[in-house]
Amino acid sequence: MAHQAHSYHMVDPSPWPIFGAAAALLTTSG
Repeated sequence: MAHQAHSYHMVDPSPWPIFGAAAALLTTSG
């Protein structure tokens, strides 16, 4: 989990929320 947090901090926080929304939609839809 610590590694993911670091990656999230390193990578732009812009594409992450989008991916999360898409995953949530897919999970809710599927």
